[in-house]
Amino acid sequence: MQSLRFTLVPAITSAITSAALLAGCAVPAADRSDVAPAQPDQREGPCWLSCADGFTARSLFEDDCGVWTVGAFDLLTNYPGLEIVALDDKGRATILIQYSGKTAPFTAVSDGTWLGGLAHGDADPRVDGKELYVGAERGHVYQLVAHAEYGFDSVLIATFPGEEVHSLAVVPLFDADRPLLLVGLGDGRLMALEAPAGVARRFVARELHREPGRIRQFVELPPASGGGTPRLA
Repeated sequence: MQSLRFTLVPAITSAITSAALLAGCAVPAADRSDVAPAQPDQREGPCWLSCADGFTARSLFEDDCGVWTVGAFDLLTNYPGLEIVALDDKGRATILIQYSGKTAPFTAVSDGTWLGGLAHGDADPRVDGKELYVGAERGHVYQLVAHAEYGFDSVLIATFPGEEVHSLAVVPLFDADRPLLLVGLGDGRLMALEAPAGVARRFVARELHREPGRIRQFVELPPASGGGTPRLA
């Protein structure tokens, strides 16, 4: 089974997957006789892992396939801390909700092909607050909106037939007050999805740029000297 691990270091919190990293910590492991063995069900409490002195690590979630992408966002305002989002090979977006020292997994999307693109931001002015976006191997892009109490609405907002969605970003590329949802496709196209006023949960796509190969990842850069909107690499 593939394990999603949550590693806590001084002043730094990060999430990793054993599909990419087999070690539980960023430094060579040491013998930790004071660390209890992992429990079989993370929903019953923390599953502590062995790691080097000065670090603590615990397993939050056991998946039955590889995990492509992990992110941590404030999705549920009624719950303390951040929710962790795991996108896997079977097309599931699993949101890990932590409460009272326990972790509850919530499957918000089941696409059937791997999910890779992940972004969080306010790209839809018709929805209060920020939205979560995920992209799939078969060209689907989903918008997820959290309920105030618990749970998420999932809506398919765009399709790019035959193209893999590797990367997503919410960036105020042209207008500081109007962030765009950017989509990087397998054929090298950079697309912008915009929410037209008055048409609920529908988006319009336009091409911004084209690369000779797939767009695998976005990196947001600070504005150039003199201010302005952010840049994207």
